[in-house]
Amino acid sequence: MFAGQGKPDREVVKCTPPPAGAEPRSAAALALTVHAASVAAYRRLEAVGFAPDVLIGHGFGEIAALVAAGAFTALEGAEIVAARCRALARDATGAYSMAIVRAAPPQVAALLSLVAEDGVSLAAENSSCASVIVGPKCVMRAAAELASALDLAVVPLQSIWAPHRRLSDETRGAFASRVRHLAQRPLQTPVFSPGKGRLYRDGDVLIDCLAEQLGEPIRFAGAVTSLVATGVSLIVECGPLRGLGATLDCDSVADVVFCRTLVREVA
Repeated sequence: MFAGQGKPDREVVKCTPPPAGAEPRSAAALALTVHAASVAAYRRLEAVGFAPDVLIGHGFGEIAALVAAGAFTALEGAEIVAARCRALARDATGAYSMAIVRAAPPQVAALLSLVAEDGVSLAAENSSCASVIVGPKCVMRAAAELASALDLAVVPLQSIWAPHRRLSDETRGAFASRVRHLAQRPLQTPVFSPGKGRLYRDGDVLIDCLAEQLGEPIRFAGAVTSLVATGVSLIVECGPLRGLGATLDCDSVADVVFCRTLVREVA
């Protein structure tokens, strides 16, 4: 399992502060660092005989999953990550924000039904009690007040970009055109797509699928539940981002063992 967004474990990804007066580390640089660390963690497991039945990624993490499965090289994966960053930066006007709503999916859906016409939508359904919503900043403030009135906890996210919302065809096309030259290879390990709700197939054009993913909500909890229903009982979280496994507290995955890689060693 590969996370794509979240808080990096700074004991693992050595994010040393920039010198005084220097520009802060860009979001794109961090995304590339996380991607490289995630793929490296998987290769290390692979080198000692780890052979997963299926791979899955969340957001940017889906690119790492496809690299791990052999569809693209590590360098090509980094190129796709960079193209995704450029597309999102082009679309990011600073007018949008994201937030976690700590509530069950039906409650989140009820909240969204009240603000959907104003541009607020579901970005990710991470668990049975946590979803991410995205929308214009002015409306998101009103949505947070409305959620509070409904006794729903809302936690704003510090996100430069606002993916997984209705993006223009031009933005998705700009991403795809930058990496269209990359030739995908047959998957050596199955990869489950949360956006499609199924395993990738031989006929899928992966670059087009990743472009579509930019503007679609991530049904991650449902994707993991589907995998557990097939018999998956051990999920290994590859990479330096913290907490993706911890969010999956659905009853249907209660008996699944989660393991993290790239954790700090304690003396």
